Amino acid sequence: MENELVVTYAQEKLLELKTWLLDDQSVRVVGIYGMPGVGKTALLKHINNNEKVVDFFNLVIWLTVSRDSNESDLQRRIFERIELPWQCNYSIDEAAGKLHSVFKEKPLLLILDDVWRRIDVSKLGISLLENKSKVVLTSRDREVCNSMDVDKMILMKKLSEEDGWVLFCRGAFRASADQNIDSEIEPFAKGIAKECKGHPLAIKTLARTMPKLDKSTPYQWKYILEELKAIDPQFYRIHEEILRELFSPLKRSYDALETDELKLCFLYVAAYREDEEIDADQLIQLWLAEGLVKSREQGRHSFLKILADRSLVEIEVKEENGLDIWKVKIHDVLRDMAVQIAEVDRNILFRAGQSLTGIPDSARATSVRISLMHNHIRYLPQNFQCTELVTLLLSWNTVEEIPEGFLEKLNMLKVLDLSNTPVKSLPKSIKQLQNLLYLQFSNTQIKVIPHQTFELSRLQF
Repeated sequence: MENELVVTYAQEKLLELKTWLLDDQSVRVVGIYGMPGVGKTALLKHINNNEKVVDFFNLVIWLTVSRDSNESDLQRRIFERIELPWQCNYSIDEAAGKLHSVFKEKPLLLILDDVWRRIDVSKLGISLLENKSKVVLTSRDREVCNSMDVDKMILMKKLSEEDGWVLFCRGAFRASADQNIDSEIEPFAKGIAKECKGHPLAIKTLARTMPKLDKSTPYQWKYILEELKAIDPQFYRIHEEILRELFSPLKRSYDALETDELKLCFLYVAAYREDEEIDADQLIQLWLAEGLVKSREQGRHSFLKILADRSLVEIEVKEENGLDIWKVKIHDVLRDMAVQIAEVDRNILFRAGQSLTGIPDSARATSVRISLMHNHIRYLPQNFQCTELVTLLLSWNTVEEIPEGFLEKLNMLKVLDLSNTPVKSLPKSIKQLQNLLYLQFSNTQIKVIPHQTFELSRLQF
């Protein structure tokens, strides 16, 4: 357990949590939130096993709360935990009354792990005003913590690069970071740890799947690092342990998004390159063009807020020219997962910032969305057979010409972004794009728009 909390940040939060539980009687409910795998449950395990905590509280009860759990289900599990006979015909109020009579004289610490919605703790027999009982809960969603009327809240953040390296060494080499590691392998190992961008679950999962130090070559480590940087979904399919242990818990947050539109909005963030600060208004305009949101306000104050509250994206407000500009960022581990889901489940190809010089072979005829932003693509094919394509993002490439035949078969296309390229003209075949809603060619060398463009009757953006 100590290995889970070697990092400085986790130790600081553990100390805060102990103080609130043992010394501060004004604190009755503590919420811990953050994206999956950042150490929320590890913190709870340490509290659950702490001698001072166990001595202070008469009873410590741990409940892992699934998405489908309700108060009645939790009541039954508490009955079993304290060895009290459970009857199936108990109403929620009857069961709550019996639990309350048991707990009213005894200080209880109730640990609720992975809470997805508000839980009424009074239905679990806990009256926070009558004794020294307390509740600690974890959630992926800040709003769930707020709904539980928490007195204190902890945001579990990613690790520093130094702490991430310490954790990686413990998992990969069963050693501390200051022990001697093969000098030829060390730079690649540090690169792999750095690719995890401070995400503890990613660090631990990758560390466990690394080749054994005494049986590996520098080339093997270099290959793994290059594969990680390339964000190739095939890499995760080959390394099934990574796919299972890293992406499975992360994907639960994606699966819990209520609508297909909201899921697609999340996946769309992965259309941008790694570590990019995405302009929220630009992102929402793409959502609007695809019909995923109905208004800018819904995109900003509903969809983006939900994604941020559930720790799937981060939002930062910056001041530019006296205006508040919203920037959206996604953790690289979550972005990798989104790329994997998009390609495997959705026929979406996201390859932004991959130094590509042409449209990859993986752009199949059945691809629905393609993002090749921030690459080195100079030439486009004369014939592009991708009849299902809805979105094509080619901004920040070196394309100078759009061949006449390139657009002819893209009848379903709704979104076309050619911005920040040296494109000199639009082909006459652009009139074939009768479903086009969004056409972006700012910062190009286009001086004249062909009259065929004005035949695009659905164009809005």
